[in-house]
Amino acid sequence: MSFQKFLKKNLKFSFYLKKHTLKPYPDITGIYYIVKFKGKKRLKLSQLNLFKKNLNSYSFWDKLINYNNNELYQIETQRIQSHRENIPNFNSNVNFDLKERQKYAVKNAKGRILDVGFSYAITLCYLHQKGFDCEGVDFGDMYIEIGRKNFNHVGGDTKKLKKGLFQNLPYRNKTFDTVISQETIEHFLFPQVMTKEIWRVLKSGGYFIGSTPLKNKIDSETHIMYYTLEGIKALLEKYFKIKDLQLVKNLPSDHNPKLILWIAEKE
Repeated sequence: MSFQKFLKKNLKFSFYLKKHTLKPYPDITGIYYIVKFKGKKRLKLSQLNLFKKNLNSYSFWDKLINYNNNELYQIETQRIQSHRENIPNFNSNVNFDLKERQKYAVKNAKGRILDVGFSYAITLCYLHQKGFDCEGVDFGDMYIEIGRKNFNHVGGDTKKLKKGLFQNLPYRNKTFDTVISQETIEHFLFPQVMTKEIWRVLKSGGYFIGSTPLKNKIDSETHIMYYTLEGIKALLEKYFKIKDLQLVKNLPSDHNPKLILWIAEKE
């Protein structure tokens, strides 16, 4: 690398640090809370104690997320609200990084599947059309509404799309052969709790297939956590044996130019 390129790269990184503030996640290297986004407060650390205290309170999170009761979730709620009347078509305008994730899921999934954080259920529709037995869980009322409309459109059983907390999944131990959670973990404040729950509902030998963006910059106001490749590795190794962990670079996408993909096995 030439000195000019080195200087340019590090000046950009310095500017990025001024615009954003990251606080290390306790005990896991490579995971951070996004405290400041583009110079504006993204997360008040004082909120964390309140969130931890009410971690498993269904009513607390319902008011927070579904009734627009906290500024942390207002942007996300408004974004979903804009799609109420304009339901996304799961077969058209699918961006490149989503196609990469779908192919990865279909190639590696097995048995009974749960999608944690199904959003508009686009991946669930894709899996259903490929003949997989799949279910989904999300907590946003608007996601559930839109996701069920999409899933019904492909002949899926909408009863299989449930409302539930990621930190307290509404399923028994060892229920699923595969759990998929793509582009979800960066929106969740307590990733260690979420991965432990995924481990709980997986059968022995089951797969956790996931993804999260890796970027040189933080460009989404709805992301709460920031992950490095090392951070994902450290998180997964607490509960799983990693079968595949890869960084997909140079995606033709402004949204996710770099993508972390993984398969982790419950032993």
